[in-house]
Amino acid sequence: GDSKAFFYLRKPQFKDQIPQYEREALSAFACEGPVEEAQMRDLKDRVRASQHKVSVRSYTCTYGGIVNGHPSTADLDNFCTAVIEDLWKAIRQTCPPALGVPSPVEQMRRSQERFQSGHTQVFSGRGKPLKQLLRFVYGVVNKDEEAHTVTVVTGDTGIGKSALLSKLVHSLQQSAGQTLHVFAHYIGAGPSSDTPTDILYHLACDIIEHFGLEFEAVQDYQKLCTLFPELLKTAAALGRLVIVLDNLDRLGHDDLPVLQVVVPENVRDELKVVVSCTPRAAALTALQTRQQTPQVLRLQSLDVEEREALVSDALDLFYKRLEGARRRSSLSPSAKKSPKPNQMAALIRKSGASRPLYLRFALDYLRMIGNFEKLTDQIRGLPSSVEALMDAVLVYLEGLCTPAVANAVLPLIAVSSPISGIKEADLRSVVDVPTHAVCSMLQALGGMLQCDEEESSVDFAHPMLLHAVCKRYVKTDLQQRAVHEKLYSYNKAICAEGGFKGAIPGRVRALLFHGMQSQAPCLLEVLSDLRFLECACVAGSAFPLMTALATVSERNPVAKRKLTEYYDMMLVHLPQIIHRPQLVFQVASNSPDNLAPATAAKKLEATGSWMKWENKDSEKGMCVQRMQGSSQKVLCCTFSPDGKWFACGGSDWVVRVYNVSTGKERLVLEGHQGNVNACAFNASGTLLASAGVDTEVRVWGAQDGGLALRARGHTKPIAGLAFGIKSDVLLTASDDCTVRVWDAAEKARPMLRVLKHHKRPVAAVRVHAGGQLFVTGSWDGVVKLWENVGPDAKVLQTLFTGLPALRDVGLAPTMVQTVACAAVDGRVRLYDMASQQEIVTLNDPVILGYKPNPTQSIAFSPKGDLVASCDVDGGFGVFRACTTGQTLVKVTGHSAAATAVSFAPSGKVLATVSADSEVKFWNSEKPQPTAVHGALCTGVHYAPDGAFVATCSWDGKVKVLDTSASRPSVQYTMWCCSPVLSVCVLPGNERVVSGSTQGKVQVWRVASGIGGAGDERGGSLVCEASAHDAPVGALATVRDCIVSGGWDGMLCLWRVTLQERLQLVWSKAAAHAAEITCLAVSPEGNLASGCMGLEMKMWLLQGGGAGSSDTPEGELSFQEKAVVEHPGWVCALQWVPERPGSLVSVTASGDISLWNAAQRSQGIKCIGSLTARPHAMRLLDADRVAVSCKDRSVRVLRIEDQSLREECIFFLKAPCLALDVFMFKTGLRIACADQFGNVELLSPVFVEAPVALEGDHTADEESLGEESEEYSDDFEEPESLEAEKGPAVEDVEDGLPLLHYRGHPRMTRQQQTRNLMGAMAALGWI
Repeated sequence: GDSKAFFYLRKPQFKDQIPQYEREALSAFACEGPVEEAQMRDLKDRVRASQHKVSVRSYTCTYGGIVNGHPSTADLDNFCTAVIEDLWKAIRQTCPPALGVPSPVEQMRRSQERFQSGHTQVFSGRGKPLKQLLRFVYGVVNKDEEAHTVTVVTGDTGIGKSALLSKLVHSLQQSAGQTLHVFAHYIGAGPSSDTPTDILYHLACDIIEHFGLEFEAVQDYQKLCTLFPELLKTAAALGRLVIVLDNLDRLGHDDLPVLQVVVPENVRDELKVVVSCTPRAAALTALQTRQQTPQVLRLQSLDVEEREALVSDALDLFYKRLEGARRRSSLSPSAKKSPKPNQMAALIRKSGASRPLYLRFALDYLRMIGNFEKLTDQIRGLPSSVEALMDAVLVYLEGLCTPAVANAVLPLIAVSSPISGIKEADLRSVVDVPTHAVCSMLQALGGMLQCDEEESSVDFAHPMLLHAVCKRYVKTDLQQRAVHEKLYSYNKAICAEGGFKGAIPGRVRALLFHGMQSQAPCLLEVLSDLRFLECACVAGSAFPLMTALATVSERNPVAKRKLTEYYDMMLVHLPQIIHRPQLVFQVASNSPDNLAPATAAKKLEATGSWMKWENKDSEKGMCVQRMQGSSQKVLCCTFSPDGKWFACGGSDWVVRVYNVSTGKERLVLEGHQGNVNACAFNASGTLLASAGVDTEVRVWGAQDGGLALRARGHTKPIAGLAFGIKSDVLLTASDDCTVRVWDAAEKARPMLRVLKHHKRPVAAVRVHAGGQLFVTGSWDGVVKLWENVGPDAKVLQTLFTGLPALRDVGLAPTMVQTVACAAVDGRVRLYDMASQQEIVTLNDPVILGYKPNPTQSIAFSPKGDLVASCDVDGGFGVFRACTTGQTLVKVTGHSAAATAVSFAPSGKVLATVSADSEVKFWNSEKPQPTAVHGALCTGVHYAPDGAFVATCSWDGKVKVLDTSASRPSVQYTMWCCSPVLSVCVLPGNERVVSGSTQGKVQVWRVASGIGGAGDERGGSLVCEASAHDAPVGALATVRDCIVSGGWDGMLCLWRVTLQERLQLVWSKAAAHAAEITCLAVSPEGNLASGCMGLEMKMWLLQGGGAGSSDTPEGELSFQEKAVVEHPGWVCALQWVPERPGSLVSVTASGDISLWNAAQRSQGIKCIGSLTARPHAMRLLDADRVAVSCKDRSVRVLRIEDQSLREECIFFLKAPCLALDVFMFKTGLRIACADQFGNVELLSPVFVEAPVALEGDHTADEESLGEESEEYSDDFEEPESLEAEKGPAVEDVEDGLPLLHYRGHPRMTRQQQTRNLMGAMAALGWI
């Protein structure tokens, strides 16, 4: 197993295969004479008899005839495979690979470092440009020069831009010191390096790690756009920053907004930015249109000295030189006298030698074909351009390895280039050519390949070689699809082994890429397999998976509905699935039964514990259509008057127009140089106006997308715009505190008037459906109603709302002048402008019981009976536009901030757009309330026998729900006089107790046997009492009595008498010094209480006989037994069954602790911490606890050896504030009451993980650099390769190396092994 010497002995039967007419060839394979033959036999015997460990093998081959004048062998594939495997095994044992798989961040960082190292190792010349860049970075400016903060290095392809930037970064890293901090990203340098998300994520991770900042970077573009400016601001305070971005040519037009983030408009002096691109790059145009133009450094052709230096340095790596090159040391006299041909001059005088790329590939080409005697002529015969040189390389490869081998190998590398190449092991497996031929070709390509040691992959080192290969071998789309399909089938076969379990990330990425490019029909089967969806998410390919689902669904109308359902499932739960890929099965199972994911989940068995959503939606929700509205954030939207078209704009600076019925993109309107904040159609639908951060108003033809008007006037970003109804008058609202009136039909002087009636930035402008009125709202909370939509506009009324900064305003399309105002604090108010009186406040925190998220946008329905709003948390709501303000719909519809909302002219569809780049259409026809309560739920409690569940809410109602049906139905409703904070059910199921914010404890009667139609008004008040001076925060039952804990710190024990009065049996004033938040009663009747004052107390129940008749006060009471200091505010606590005297508690900071009252000396012990703030907690059994958190999660945690392990998790529509558990015959059920007033029922399904047997280890697929094969000491012989057993030896006595090979200093061990095989083939040994 640890052999250091390997012997491969050809079987003697080989000689018998040589034909009689070629017997003279036998001398090439036999010893010279009998003496030498005896010596060879003796040597073999000594090797076999040695006591050291060596590997001795016999191999078979066939006679290959005379090739190039020399006898040859054939059929050596098994021999080659054995040699490679033996060598790799020895290399891995000598130099073991690092344990574990590098993280994606580490893999990206290593790819970047390899790219930089490869370009700096042969860097020569360019002294002047490098000096200019160093002066720029250090802020050295002459008096007559303009100071810049951004420098663009530009030049033609192959001129050396990447090498110059790599050298700059290397120089700065070597000498920057502690005051200058350099961060570089080379676009296209490796996997996951060329998208805007990759750029921001890599730079953010580097900055956070370098400075040790307390930020967290996630691979979410919208969050990174928010995070990165904060990072730059924080890091700039710690030192001067230099950001280097190479190869901006790879950014498409839709990717250009990332420059606004990485290269902000107003760059601070502490930040210097260096980027590179070609002169025709869109990125350069975008940077030059800024007010603060960048410095442009154009790289010129190499001069003669720079060319010679570059060639000499490159050859020094191989210990080579060309004749005629000037040596760096003095020449010997004899060398000076012998004239030599000037090979260096012949090379550097080539017309293409002015570009470093030409010289680099020319040297690689000469290494392929170089012959010492003919080298001068070969240099003179080199093609003069890079393009012709690439063609010559391919012609030579065809001559070296036959055209069939080149045509089989090179297209595979070419089509894999967009995903950073193909694994070498895959290359050898896919092609139908001998292994040694593949090795020979890869060896010949040498430096023209870019090798990734982490991925063991090969790719072309430059796009020009890729272009030459595609032009020669895969000219047509049909040829490319055929190659992609071959690679797709190969990767699918490997990934599918074991049900897609354990597939490595690179292979999953390759499967998705090649499957989409090949348009393979069988990709449909893979994309609709839940096992593969989970596999892709585990491999970190969730976003490529989403792209594949969307692309393939558009190509296949028959399967579109099915794939769209999978896409929607992934999209809704994407934030959770990215971090917890194991949730794919759970999400699919909890989808509506009529959807494809739920159907697929029924056919599979869960591999882990999961949560079943008992009252899940029975059919697809309100969302009727989804569209990708932008490559970045979508900020505004509008419908055309006829409802056929939908337009939106966003942070990609583009306005897009869609067909509403099909969802297909119709127009893409480009031209803005900043975020598009507003857009609107005119009344006839012939014009579309847009405006935004660039202060420019653009009017487009709605049919052809032609630019009809381009006007400027505002001095600050435009926030809103609206067309008049009776003419093409356009109104715009801006941060410059003005509203401007434009004539969209007048190109010469379109501005008609400037309205300067606001003192703060104007957030919005809306026109009334009648066409005579319009309304504006500003940041100071002032709303103005205007008449006459045109240049003669005048203020009709001014309303001072008293609200904080307004985000949006709306004007109802009714005869009554109703105005809606959306404020930054989340409230939406409706006003009657005629009387200037408030009609109703929507999202009122006093009614909801919590602070709503800031509102982004509002819209009235066409009839004016509904008003919709959206918020920064991605949610939207629909309310009745009347005095009740009833909430009809409240949904979290987006994974990022919902930025705008708009009703279709028919009123049947509501559109929302979001910072998650999505556009969603919702069914808004006849919306009905879906929540149990109209405000947040504060408590939930199962009846003792589980017959029903009681809930309470901030809306002042207590409700009894029948949970036997698929969805909880309200049976009884009790109206309290104030918000209710706590609820419990007394034994017997006939009475429900509630505790209110007024300090009242109220007892309600409900009928037993819940399950009939029910009467919501059937609950009646039995009795009430008030002993607390503050809200009742917690309730519990002990025997037939009630325990209440108040925010005044008081504990009370109550009993309902036979006269149906609430009698105070016992009380303890100041039982706690702070608000009591939770109570728990043990089976023995002992009480535990927790408060906000960082303490828990345990109370012993004393007395007896309670419950048969009126009991004198004091007979039943509690005595304080123990007090324990708690690490935080106690949110919830419970006694642990089967562990007498043990309590489990959770704090607001997320600490879960265990305490044994019988062992008070040991104190409280923290057994785990949550990453999100908890709200409620209940024990499921002695070893499991359920906790609800602020992040909308309900988690089931298992207590193991004084620690916690998460078993399963479920994400609700809103944060769960209260939960209760009951064990039914069918299993556990958790009732969850959330912030939106919903009550959800969950059932945990526990699947025990299989226990691994001792010695049962599964090898990592890449652990040894080859595909899913782990090498052991006992080598398994390939077919026709036999092992000759005998004593092993470590060294061969008197042995001399038969082949000496020197590897390239930058080559990986795999490259060196491959080149060794190629050298052996060149010698005719194999």
